[in-house]
Amino acid sequence: MKKVIPFLLLMSIPASAGQLTYQFKDPSFSGDANWSSHVLTIENEEFQRKQAIEQAKAAAAAAAAALACSIACLR
Repeated sequence: MKKVIPFLLLMSIPASAGQLTYQFKDPSFSGDANWSSHVLTIENEEFQRKQAIEQAKAAAAAAAAALACSIACLR
């Protein structure tokens, strides 16, 4: 009987709850108008960096070829 009384007291306390709402954490689903421009900016930066690396490699290869040609011409 002593165990039943505290249980009944706990069960008599009214419970309250609020409305559950779900919001997307991913900005691509949130309806943010600036998200597409953000993604395009990142894509553009990645493309420009890759292009700069390729140009640097081509310039280094051209410089190496020019050096090899100048050394061969001296012989």
